[in-house]
Amino acid sequence: IGMAPVTQDRSQEGVEQPKDLLLFPNPTSGSLFADLSAWEGEQLQIQVFDSRGQRVQHLEVTADGMPQRLPLHEGLSNGLYFFDIRMPDGMQRTTRILLQR
Repeated sequence: IGMAPVTQDRSQEGVEQPKDLLLFPNPTSGSLFADLSAWEGEQLQIQVFDSRGQRVQHLEVTADGMPQRLPLHEGLSNGLYFFDIRMPDGMQRTTRILLQR
């Protein structure tokens, strides 16, 4: 009668899910914000790489419960950048941002 059985995926039960990393706006004109609330109170290492894999910036931030502004070097040219964020427990998240000044 139009009903289907409901199944529940238990394969991930008890396993901590990866925390999402959100950088915005994307693309950015240079003002970039990060939602680091999933790591509130933790000291994070952020490395910025250009599309050739060269590190162009290093930041250290203490995660807050609110979106935080990430200061980007004024000298960065337009293009694709990779933000590699490392947590104290060794976990790592990488995301891409397009810079269009």
